[in-house]
Amino acid sequence: MPEVMLISLVRQAMELTGADGLWNGNGPCGCGKDDLAPCGGMQHDCVLAKSGTVRDGEDDECNDVGSTVWYPMNVPYKG
Repeated sequence: MPEVMLISLVRQAMELTGADGLWNGNGPCGCGKDDLAPCGGMQHDCVLAKSGTVRDGEDDECNDVGSTVWYPMNVPYKG
């Protein structure tokens, strides 16, 4: 039986839900699907996320206007 890598399951969940990254509120941090977990490893509290762009007038202490950021998604669990 072939091995299933955890990252493959995460990518599959992302495709099924329309997520394009991960978000973690303990950073806060986010990462895109093309560079998942640049921090060195996914944390147990990373959640599926959707990207957006910081717009002028938004109060974002950590990111400049035009930066890509990730926001957590609410995805219903189908267990």
